[in-house]
Amino acid sequence: MLVGLARAEEYNYGPACQWMRLRGSVPEIGDGRTVYLTVYYHIEGHERSGSLFIKRPLTGKNFNFVLAGFGDEIPGATFVPPFIFFAKEVEFSYLAASSDGTWSTGWQTAKYAPYPAKRGKEVLCHTDIELKL
Repeated sequence: MLVGLARAEEYNYGPACQWMRLRGSVPEIGDGRTVYLTVYYHIEGHERSGSLFIKRPLTGKNFNFVLAGFGDEIPGATFVPPFIFFAKEVEFSYLAASSDGTWSTGWQTAKYAPYPAKRGKEVLCHTDIELKL
């Protein structure tokens, strides 16, 4: 599991705790077919879920999306609305399917559960979420 590191005077969430990484591997499904990924998220205490990706094509063997709550642009990061509070649990519902509709993972879930650990004045955040296709 990837661990982000934040330097903090107090036990709180620093910048490294304001992003998370969704990662996984694309299964072999045959030539000429693309795998599309749909991801929704639900934040603890929110009434409705939000969509992150709808039928996003995956290229290559592995995928890696960085979700960042920063206002500054970070190359390679997918930005999410500022109402995602990384200090709360986030449940991701996701589905991967082939372009021709012959293969699908069915709906699955993965959770981001914030559990920072303090080491001296450093706060470690576990920010890696694997989406198993």
